Amino acid sequence: MTFGEKIKIILSSDSLSTIQQDFKTKIDDIKGRIDINVNRAKNVAETTAKDALYIEVILPNKYIKNAELSSLCKKLITTNLTCPNLEFEGRTDEVVVDGFDGTLEINCNLDMNIQVISFKGNIEINQLNATSQLVINATQDFKKVCKGIGTAILFEENGAMVEDFSNPNSENKIELNGIKSELKLKKMNTN
Repeated sequence: MTFGEKIKIILSSDSLSTIQQDFKTKIDDIKGRIDINVNRAKNVAETTAKDALYIEVILPNKYIKNAELSSLCKKLITTNLTCPNLEFEGRTDEVVVDGFDGTLEINCNLDMNIQVISFKGNIEINQLNATSQLVINATQDFKKVCKGIGTAILFEENGAMVEDFSNPNSENKIELNGIKSELKLKKMNTN
């Protein structure tokens, strides 16, 4: 998040030396929305792009009232972001939430590892036939909501299953929606 006026897209890689030739970014300013596309050249395999390319998108505050992100990525990170509604649609193995304020909706049917360092608002996870785990800061206050058919939220601490450690009166919410999905919540070891 930035207070400037420009969108910044940063492409980087530890192993790809020809990023400028192999990847092109396109920003479409359409009434009421902005589309950002990163396209790869035909000589770069999709597997290579997924494994070796890092994409950072920095959005000015005025563009983040409602944001939708569609991506196939290994890791999604939100850092110090205030956004009333951010919806992620796609595939990712890992999500990191650090300093998020608003509603974060994650629509992904892969088994995910989610790390929540801090958040204020809602984290809504929508999955079909998936088992994910969410590691949360031990001091983070939240309530849990479980909706759908055959869904379950489990709690773990120090490697053992424990009773529900959420706070039903919290203003912050972690929600699981879907069919035949399971979310294991684990307290983050802060030592």
